[in-house]
Amino acid sequence: MNKFLRQRCWFVALLFLFSGVANAQGPQFFNNSTSTGANAIPLGGGGYATNKCQFLYGPNSLNSSGSTGTPAYNGLITTVYFRVGTYTSAVVYSDFTVSLVQNVGTATTFPSTTFGTLSPAFYQATYSLPTPVTNSWVAIPLQTPFLYDPSLSLIFELKASNSVGGTSTSNGMLNGPGSRLYAAYSAITGTAATGTLVDFGFDLMPSAPCSGTPTAGTATVSNANPCMGSSISLNLSGNSIGGGQTYQWQSSASSSGPWANIDTARLTPFYTLNSTTTLYYRAKVRCNNDSTYSLPILVTVPAAFPGGTYTIDSSLPASSTNFQTFAAAISAIGCGISGPIVFNVANDTFNEQIIIPATVGSNATNTVTFNGNGALLTSPGSASNYATFAIDGADYITVNNLRIHATGATNGFGVHLANASNNNTFDSCDIVASTTATGTTSCGIVMSGSRTVYSTGGANGSNNTFSFCNVTGGYFGITLYGTTASSNANNIVTNCLVKDF
Repeated sequence: MNKFLRQRCWFVALLFLFSGVANAQGPQFFNNSTSTGANAIPLGGGGYATNKCQFLYGPNSLNSSGSTGTPAYNGLITTVYFRVGTYTSAVVYSDFTVSLVQNVGTATTFPSTTFGTLSPAFYQATYSLPTPVTNSWVAIPLQTPFLYDPSLSLIFELKASNSVGGTSTSNGMLNGPGSRLYAAYSAITGTAATGTLVDFGFDLMPSAPCSGTPTAGTATVSNANPCMGSSISLNLSGNSIGGGQTYQWQSSASSSGPWANIDTARLTPFYTLNSTTTLYYRAKVRCNNDSTYSLPILVTVPAAFPGGTYTIDSSLPASSTNFQTFAAAISAIGCGISGPIVFNVANDTFNEQIIIPATVGSNATNTVTFNGNGALLTSPGSASNYATFAIDGADYITVNNLRIHATGATNGFGVHLANASNNNTFDSCDIVASTTATGTTSCGIVMSGSRTVYSTGGANGSNNTFSFCNVTGGYFGITLYGTTASSNANNIVTNCLVKDF
């Protein structure tokens, strides 16, 4: 989201000055410029599936000569740079996004494999890389400058939802030792590694000292209706920027207060937290001894769905106890449950594609059970999701006696599990994929970090059970994919018939 920056004429002049220097000579400050290893993540072409990556740069690690030279100072990052080796101009990216954040203190390795919510500094719906010199820098001027503190670690995130043209090895980013976290575009968690940190740099513009009463602007939030426990990001729009200016977020149950601080004062307005209940949020913006407050924003957290027994029956009217589609039922529980849930499904045909998200919050006590009663769930899939029945990070889901058919002639996964989907059970189900497809994009049961590629690693699921199921068709009948660092453990396939693959 672009911020309106209140600045004097010198700000604009310096912005053009530094941008011109950067484009001609490379970044003012960078970590390295001599790495030779190239890696396709996340910019591989041809629909490469591992298309989101975060890179972590420690405090004071970006200097005018890489590891030596003049250190970067506290200022506004106006342009970011990274180096590519095998450049291919034909690759067109969708939802190309650059984000920056400083929210891990001084850590030099990722403290968690969960992707946080970042504030985009550059976004374009369709994008091709500007033509660089071979093995040289790609420059991306930011739409929203980022206020940088060199005493803290910096996370640089680069992602795109899809790529068309080129091959999986196109636009390999040059890298050396260091920490990164990578996964598919929509993944919640990723795989951490310490040997592939991209050569990265930026241009800085000095931030003039703040003076007088600051302009606080208006509070913004990444999701005004999050599920309980979900991560949200607070930010400001229309605020002034200046050196020494601080931001302290506050919350209240009422728009009129009383207000309580939820964190210590910080140098940037971007702040991430987990939503727990419905609250108003505002920022206290301070310059020297002068303070002002942003307009507040309301974040509404829905109540958990009550435990009980419900039906999924398209022949009955929708009500508090009956849902006409699987999608309606999953939407109802999508922001958490307060007790065990049982859905008794009518023996009918449901033409829909479903995804059960982690935000359901089911656990060993509050489980979710679908009694299929022989009902048929069928879908041809979509370009971004081949699965008919997907579990995306949810746990303790039980599916009994449901027919799950992926009807795509060449692309289709019957069941797909990803993002640490654990302790789930499929019992006495009929899972069908194409019996004529000859490629790996058709499979019966898939555990992978991508909904379109069977072999994307990660902690995709453990302690899941498939019992007394018939699995028919697909290039693979069943494929459970992980990595050495993020394995999938204790998954059981018992008394199942797997055929025609």
